[in-house]
Amino acid sequence: MIVLGNRAVIYLLSQRITTSKYFYQTPIANIDKNIAKEFLKWLEKKEPQIIVCYTQKPTKGNETYYTEKLFKYLDKAVREKKYKTNKELVKKVTIYEKIK
Repeated sequence: MIVLGNRAVIYLLSQRITTSKYFYQTPIANIDKNIAKEFLKWLEKKEPQIIVCYTQKPTKGNETYYTEKLFKYLDKAVREKKYKTNKELVKKVTIYEKIK
């Protein structure tokens, strides 16, 4: 499981641990492009079973390198049927669940 953004408390509440060394990515991935690239590469390679996305897509013009690449990856993963979204579980949180 990976929680996108800066809501590490979700790991505690779900009694799960992160599978990435970046248990939170913002603001560090918005500031350091190398961290963003490393995390996105990890995400594509590892394809965690659950991706919790606490943030919404930024509006056009408000994207950072990180958010632009992140949401392109997630949109593509859904189109390719690697993940499905489950917005009914919790309001304001989008959960991407790996399709087996």
